[in-house]
Amino acid sequence: MRKRARKILSGTTITVAMKHRPPYISLVKDGRKIVEATGILMRVLDSFAATFNFTYRLKLPDDDQWGSILDDGSWNGMVGEVHRKEVEMALGPTSITEAREKAIDFTVPFDYEPWDILIPESIVSVDLTAYLFPFSGKVWSLMLVVLVVVGFLMWCLARMSGERRLLYPYVNSCESYTLSNYLLDTYGNIMSQAVRQPHTPPVRVLSGFWLLFTVVAIASYSSKLISSLTVRVSEPPVKSLEHLVSSKKLLWTYLANSAMEEVFKHSDPNTLFGRVGQLHKDRPGLLVYSFEEGVAAVRSKKFAYFEDNSWLEFAVADDLALHGECRMTVVRDHFFSTRFGIILQAGSPFRDAFTQEILHIIQSGLMDAWKKEFWPKSHCIGGLHSRPQPLRALNLLDLGGTMILWLAGATLAALVFAAEIFFCALRT
Repeated sequence: MRKRARKILSGTTITVAMKHRPPYISLVKDGRKIVEATGILMRVLDSFAATFNFTYRLKLPDDDQWGSILDDGSWNGMVGEVHRKEVEMALGPTSITEAREKAIDFTVPFDYEPWDILIPESIVSVDLTAYLFPFSGKVWSLMLVVLVVVGFLMWCLARMSGERRLLYPYVNSCESYTLSNYLLDTYGNIMSQAVRQPHTPPVRVLSGFWLLFTVVAIASYSSKLISSLTVRVSEPPVKSLEHLVSSKKLLWTYLANSAMEEVFKHSDPNTLFGRVGQLHKDRPGLLVYSFEEGVAAVRSKKFAYFEDNSWLEFAVADDLALHGECRMTVVRDHFFSTRFGIILQAGSPFRDAFTQEILHIIQSGLMDAWKKEFWPKSHCIGGLHSRPQPLRALNLLDLGGTMILWLAGATLAALVFAAEIFFCALRT
């Protein structure tokens, strides 16, 4: 098989159509001319050329499409050029679909890749109730209960001390200090205010332990509040395809005339994929016609973009290198996996030989080595969980909750003052 393919190809020049698709193929272009081509599949093509002794000429597809079947039964894109025998081969991470296999031949898959979701960078959450965050609801409730209990116990101890006037000659002042006074002073301790209530020895002991409790509580609250305000927590807008479709926090888009469009368009409307495709049946203008359009849609912060994982990760890495900050991230939902093959003409005499060579490349570990060499790396791409952001200066939004709390207190005080004036007017 190898000898037969080598005999056919030796000394010939074949024309190869290809599209820019990092990390598999990265092109430097001058208009419609390919100046330089690198990437994983260029290593594969060079391996083919060395093994079967041929040279190649690279070209861009005339319509810049991957290839889909049209209403009249013809094909566009690279698939169409190979189908019409205008070129011998089309090179790229082209998804193997049933419709395409009826028109052209594919080699054995050289890679399997999941479809993932490109979204705007995680939304920084600004919570107007951040001042409550250091303690849970149960802790706040318990502190309120303890405050009332301690104030009540102090009042009880002071009142009972009134029966021991010979032992505590100053307890008369305790009798004029009401329960509400003790409760307010106990609350004042939490606010770091001075203690004014009369103290008998039992009250002094209880007050001492209460003050110790408030010191620990205040220190715990302050440290937790500072860390929660200075370190923002970012939440991804969506966490999966199901979450995206059900929440509709973002619209979604993907390439028109692609294998992905075929999958979503022909899925049962009652399934998740069918619901994804229904959006574009209702609003076909939302589909994009190039990868760059898809990325631009995500940067508008209104869309999520579906694509093969490697392409999305490459886009995030490029954007980080250009802008120095994470403006996009990838939701690794892996909601579908596609097989990538090299396109050849139907009945190609060297298909089996190329397939055997691809299997050799995979089994020898060369494919893994080339993927490590060209695969993008970016710290902007992580899990689906919230990520802490670097320390920063506080802004008005961080203190917005406490400002609202202060305004509520000022409003309440004004209402009490108005009520006081009203009742005083009634009495006079």
